[in-house]
Amino acid sequence: MTKGRRIPDLLATDSGDGSQIHDTISVLLNTTAPAPPWTDAGFALAGTPGAAWLMAFGPLTPGSVVELSLSGAQPGAPAVLLLGTAVIDAPFKGGTLVPQPQLLLGGFAVEPDGGLQLQGHWPTTPAGLQIVGQWWIADAGGPAGFAASNGVSGVVP
Repeated sequence: MTKGRRIPDLLATDSGDGSQIHDTISVLLNTTAPAPPWTDAGFALAGTPGAAWLMAFGPLTPGSVVELSLSGAQPGAPAVLLLGTAVIDAPFKGGTLVPQPQLLLGGFAVEPDGGLQLQGHWPTTPAGLQIVGQWWIADAGGPAGFAASNGVSGVVP
């Protein structure tokens, strides 16, 4: 566990390239920590279904595909993605605001399965730039009516 939070398990399937006789299923227990250049910044704030989990994927190189994947959030709830270039770990709504917010992306509703996925191509950015993100979700089960995912942080190579 990272900073007192659960790390979800990951189930992966592989039908191979056609040369193998059987398809495979792999279960990765407690191994869904972000892959470099991303790190888990912690501080999820539990809501009605528990603590939401944010995973980030992609190398942060120009033109690469980057994905932010949220799971475990209150289905149907409004959600806002906060992005910044620094970690502040400030007290906020009974939890911890991980990024110093410089960009707020709103208008999202959590899917019926408790998840949200955003994907896009990474622009050209300076090497060494830190990107920090965290979801905040309206949830009556959380302190002050909000829940939050863990924060994630990535550094542009």
